[in-house]
Amino acid sequence: WGGQATARFSADNSLQICGRDWGGQTIHESENSGKGTDGKFGPNLFDDQIIEIDFDNSLIVVHPWLPTIDPEYQMQDLIIDEHENMFVNGTVNIGDSEIGNHFMIHSGFEGTLLLDEDFVTNNGSINALKIVSESKLSDSYGNVIKTKKAILPAFKIGNVILHDVPVAFFDGAIGQQRTSVLGGDILKRINMLIDRGNRTIYLKPNTLTADDFLYGD
Repeated sequence: WGGQATARFSADNSLQICGRDWGGQTIHESENSGKGTDGKFGPNLFDDQIIEIDFDNSLIVVHPWLPTIDPEYQMQDLIIDEHENMFVNGTVNIGDSEIGNHFMIHSGFEGTLLLDEDFVTNNGSINALKIVSESKLSDSYGNVIKTKKAILPAFKIGNVILHDVPVAFFDGAIGQQRTSVLGGDILKRINMLIDRGNRTIYLKPNTLTADDFLYGD
């Protein structure tokens, strides 16, 4: 999501998770993985099933079909691009403005929100936010993105509304950051069921939703 890079890869490998086996898998080598991890796998392994992520109970459950859903869950479109990345619609609230955008679900980004360059350029009210810090981010392949961090009054995704959300946005060479990202510090506040086959996602606030955000780097 930070640009292009070259990486080594190995074809025709096998993967085992909790008694399940996948053959013929290609493994790509990346410079960076999430903290405390040796690698990562994607949800496309479960395209024909339902992935439930329950942060309240620290569980990931793979269902063969859509289970009975708590009425608190709200269904939303799941957008999947040509690279198999998953996106959801979110709304940025600044003053009286409510601005919608597509956000890539990216559990490997431990921050909150990262806004793409075009979105910031086309919505001048974002530049009016007070800058609280500046930093550099690297994606899995070492692409570096310079960002500025501000505090967003509110952000809404599905039926979940978050307040005083740290938001990072692009600062640097034109065209480097093309994707808005929804990171782990927001994802952990939402329980979800992902139905990739039907391109839908179900979202529900959890016990972490109301927790304050940290504003430091």
